[in-house]
Amino acid sequence: MSERILLSVLGATLFALLLTGCSDEPSSTPAATPIPTVAPTVASTNTPTSISTSAPTPVPAAASTTAPTVASEPTPLPTVAAVDPAVDEYLTQLDCASSEESVDLDEEDVTYGDFSALIEEQIAQLEALVPPAELTAFHQSVLEPLQALKDVSDQQPQDAEVDFEVIFATVWEVLEEIEARRVDLFRGVSTPTIRRMVEAGCISASDVRGTDEHGDTVDDADAVTVGTPVEGVIDWEGDRDVFQFTAKEGQAYRVEATLVTLGAASLALSDANILSTRTRVSQDPQSPFIIWKARESGVYYIHVNSEGSETGIYELTISELAGDDHGDDTDSATAISVGESIEATMDYSEDIDYFRFTAKAGHLYRLDMTSGADFFQAEVYEQDPECWDGLCWVADFSSNEVATYQDGPESRNSWHAEKPSDYYIRVESSWSNPPASYTLTITDVTDDHANTPDGATVATVGVPIEGVMDWEDDLDYFRFTAEAGQTYHIEVILGTLPDWHVILMGSGGVEFEEHRDFSIWNKWEGGQFIEWDAPESGDYYIGVKGGYLGWDTGSYTLTITVQ
Repeated sequence: MSERILLSVLGATLFALLLTGCSDEPSSTPAATPIPTVAPTVASTNTPTSISTSAPTPVPAAASTTAPTVASEPTPLPTVAAVDPAVDEYLTQLDCASSEESVDLDEEDVTYGDFSALIEEQIAQLEALVPPAELTAFHQSVLEPLQALKDVSDQQPQDAEVDFEVIFATVWEVLEEIEARRVDLFRGVSTPTIRRMVEAGCISASDVRGTDEHGDTVDDADAVTVGTPVEGVIDWEGDRDVFQFTAKEGQAYRVEATLVTLGAASLALSDANILSTRTRVSQDPQSPFIIWKARESGVYYIHVNSEGSETGIYELTISELAGDDHGDDTDSATAISVGESIEATMDYSEDIDYFRFTAKAGHLYRLDMTSGADFFQAEVYEQDPECWDGLCWVADFSSNEVATYQDGPESRNSWHAEKPSDYYIRVESSWSNPPASYTLTITDVTDDHANTPDGATVATVGVPIEGVMDWEDDLDYFRFTAEAGQTYHIEVILGTLPDWHVILMGSGGVEFEEHRDFSIWNKWEGGQFIEWDAPESGDYYIGVKGGYLGWDTGSYTLTITVQ
């Protein structure tokens, strides 16, 4: 209980005394006093010097007016419909609203006899009210301090002047006892009723913060046991319940909230710092869950949050999950054979899957990954003791990389193995709420055209020849025979390859230079071609790559014609 509560009681009583027992012309019948606001809040030990009061109001009151308070106006919660009519009638009769008037306690002479009489009248008025069942405990908490005030006053000489310091000191024990059971006062009280009590001025929004059965912060989080469901209630808009549990290093857990009467909620899993980058958050407010693996043993926290204005009951469950389908590091990597497809699952948040395969020198390998509607990031590493941590990065790509070109989040990437070695594929999800499945396939691809002039494919003048840039930095070489003095038109017609660049060289391996040895022309209908005059008869080489930097991949057609 706070001094605001006690001041409300004393203020209403004193104001009635000022109007009746303390006037120059004594009145035979004291005026009815408003029933004071008594709401459970945290106690304060400050001794007040002034109080707020309201004008006398008969009970039951026809409409809510204003009642005493010292504190600022409570911040009302949003209006909620469907309040029980019995609750509304009870709160109207209780008349909790506040007033602006203030009276100095030290300036008026009040006897214990007058004080006891008015307190007794207020008790009688309260006892005449019939509270709804859900507010029985709250109603009793309103009566108790009044009864304590009367008991203290009755024990004093009735003609003596009231010493309010004695009143405060004596009744404080009762107020603290009520504060100690504050949670019980609102147990079973519906959210619409609590909102109506705030609107009526009987309690403030802060009075019910923390009165729910579970704490709101990591400091007062309730401990829960893995495998044992626990029920909770989101009591009001913005309510949060925080739980703590002990996790074991390397163990995966599923944290799930089953919504009973609660319409929507979200979960967050964190260490003591909710703002940590390691905090995990659920995605679906209709079925919130988190799958997560503990990197180290310790205490972790689960935050159950309301979504919007939703309130109601939920059931929280923490379950241990079975072992991971694929290892999280190179030591536990799953062996996969070239030509094999393997299915896998991102089992939990931050899951990583490692796969290992052996490559042959000079071979081209393609990795295909299909992941349905989920998105993954994959990286390929070559085992090499000269690289950091013994692994050299080779390539990376994500499963939605090709999504702009074809339906579905599918990905394909290729690389050329320069030496025989073990390679590792590291797959992780860029989607924050697994589980999510994917399929991985490794294929040994035969390069359609050699990467050096020594193995160049023979091209016939006037006959188109198709090619594919299979990976970044792929280079396709072609050899053709030219006659001295002839002008040759060389063009790369793009298929899926977005851009091209050509290297033109003689049989001795010397490259021809643009502008000096040949010209690049733009076509009217778009695209470019090369015009080149053969200086002498013999074999020449054309090297095609994906763009000037060689980073592009895709299909194309090479044509060589005589002008």
